[in-house]
Amino acid sequence: MLFFSRLRSWFGLKSHSRRATFFGRVIMLPEQDKIPFWRYDFAQNNLLMSSYHLSEKNLPSYYNKLKIYAPEEIIGYPSSLYRIARYILDSGKQPLKPYVVITTAETLLAYQRVALENAFACPIIDQYGCTEMAFFASQCEYGTMHFHPEHSIVEILDQNADLANEGTGALISTGLVNQSMPLIRYKVGDRVSIASEKIRCQCGRAFPIIQEVEGRLDDVLYQKNGTPIGRLDPIFKGGTGVREAQIIQNSDGNIIVKLVPAENFNAVHKEWLVAQLQARLGKDINITVDLVSFIEKSRNGKFQAVKSEYKR
Repeated sequence: MLFFSRLRSWFGLKSHSRRATFFGRVIMLPEQDKIPFWRYDFAQNNLLMSSYHLSEKNLPSYYNKLKIYAPEEIIGYPSSLYRIARYILDSGKQPLKPYVVITTAETLLAYQRVALENAFACPIIDQYGCTEMAFFASQCEYGTMHFHPEHSIVEILDQNADLANEGTGALISTGLVNQSMPLIRYKVGDRVSIASEKIRCQCGRAFPIIQEVEGRLDDVLYQKNGTPIGRLDPIFKGGTGVREAQIIQNSDGNIIVKLVPAENFNAVHKEWLVAQLQARLGKDINITVDLVSFIEKSRNGKFQAVKSEYKR
C-alpha cells in the first residue's frame, strides 16, 4: 500500500483522496438488476463499483454516480473502465475529470488507452504487478514504466537461459517486502523487455525502465517457425472500427480474432486488419475474424486479450 501511495502522490493525491475502484470483488448478487451497483468504503474513502454489472442498460447509472461522486482518482481493470469510456464517448456525455486514472491487473491495450484518455481527460497511468507481490511497477508522470527497486530485484531470463539485468525475456523477481514467504528468483510467467541502466527517464528517478510488457509466457503469439511475436494491440488503435478484440491462437498455429465491431466497421477494416496481422505473424497462418456482440471475461472478472493453445 505504501508503494501505491507513493505512485498516487506523484499525481497530487493524498492518502484519503476520494477514489472509485473497479475490481473483481463480488460486492452484490449477480442477479441484481437495479441500483446501487456499488458500495462505499468509508475507511478508505473508496466507492467500490461492481465490474460484473456493466451492461449497456446499467452504464448510464454508473456514469451518473461517478459524475455526482466526482472521484479524484479512478482505479480498475482496463476492460471495466473501457466500458465506461465507450459509453461516455458514444453518448456524447461530458468527460469525467479525475486527477488520474490508474489501470491494473490486465494489460492496458492501445485502443483502450485512447478511449480512456478522451473520456476521462486526465493522465492514464498503468500499474503492473502480480498477486504474489513479487514486484511492483508503474508508469510515472512522463508515461515511462518503472520497476520500484525497493520492492524487488528484477532480472530477465533470456533465450539462452542466462540471467541478465537488461534485454528481453522471462521476468525473474526476488521480492524484498514479504518477510513471511520471500520468493527468490521467482519466475513470474511474463515476458518483458528491460532497458539498459544507461537509459534515464525525464522524471529523474533512477528506477529500472520497462520498455515493453509482452504478456504472459503462455499467451505469447508465435509464427509457425516458433518466433515469438510481441504485443499486437497497436494495430487496433484508432480508426479500425473495433470496440474490443481478443486474439486466439489455436493448437495448429492459426488465428481467430473475436471482434466487437463499432457501427462504422466494414469489409475494408476487416481486410486491413487481416493484412496487418499476417504482416506480423506470416502469410502461412490462416486468420479468421469472428464478429461477436461481446467477449466473455475470465472467472475473476478480467479480460484476456490473447489466448494461446499453440505449442511450438
